[in-house]
Amino acid sequence: MVEFNFRQLEAFVVTAECGSFSAAAEKLFLSQSTVSNHIARLEDALGVVLLERGSRRKVELTKSGKEVYERGRDIVKNCEELQKAFVRRSPELTIGASTVPLSYILPALMTAFRQIRPDCRFVLKKGNSSEIHRLLADNEIELGLVGTVLDKKGLAYRRLCADRLVLVTPNTPEYEALKREGASGRELLKRPLIVRTPGSGTQLAVDRYLKEAGVTPDSVTVVARIASNEAILRSVSEGLGNAVLSALSAQRYIEDRRLLCFELERDRSVKRQMYLVYRKEPKPSAVTQQFIEFAARSCEGNFDRIS
Repeated sequence: MVEFNFRQLEAFVVTAECGSFSAAAEKLFLSQSTVSNHIARLEDALGVVLLERGSRRKVELTKSGKEVYERGRDIVKNCEELQKAFVRRSPELTIGASTVPLSYILPALMTAFRQIRPDCRFVLKKGNSSEIHRLLADNEIELGLVGTVLDKKGLAYRRLCADRLVLVTPNTPEYEALKREGASGRELLKRPLIVRTPGSGTQLAVDRYLKEAGVTPDSVTVVARIASNEAILRSVSEGLGNAVLSALSAQRYIEDRRLLCFELERDRSVKRQMYLVYRKEPKPSAVTQQFIEFAARSCEGNFDRIS
């Protein structure tokens, strides 16, 4: 009687290939503790130690581990091929998105698309714009939604919609007075500023704007670099500093008056483009192509209404 199961063997094979429990957990959409537990149970069932667990983050195969991996790899591959051949699946679209499109664009698009393709299901992965490009390169997603163009040679970009960049401040009497006087966000850039961490499409757009506006790095007082838009918005509302962000991401805080919104320029809105991005080769699947066309039509002229 076999005393281990497929999930335990799969966890071991993927960990051996990834070189760490954390990387395997991310690939399998499991917690690190679950992956570790699966492998421990497999070791108990086989009566051997499969992995050397040292202080280093990387794991190494024991002699027995190498033998089990060679055999287990083929078993996992054959099981996956068997499932693909005989299990009927709904069309699945794997999308990676940076913070703004994931939170403020994709939910409505997926809901609307399901009206015309109720058989389609979605798998979403989150990352900043740089990470989404890496996921595409590694063939881990079929489609990305990002706020910056990084690889025109290897990837195709389709404009989706425009999003405004605005400066947000706490809602204080001082900033209320400045807003009534018609101050621009550009005039407030020398005040303490909270920025996104490197790799963010929003921050890349902000950096481009600052360069075009002639604002030098040494003239900006950065008080914090934060990866999360939500954390930045809360920090601004608490008075830590101001921030230049996507108007979409700040909309809720602006509407309920926790924050004030300043256009960066007096005479125009400063915008950045949001893009659908996908590999040129191989061509996207039929459902991916259908979603691309649907999303482009649906978003045309939208997402530019925040005041």
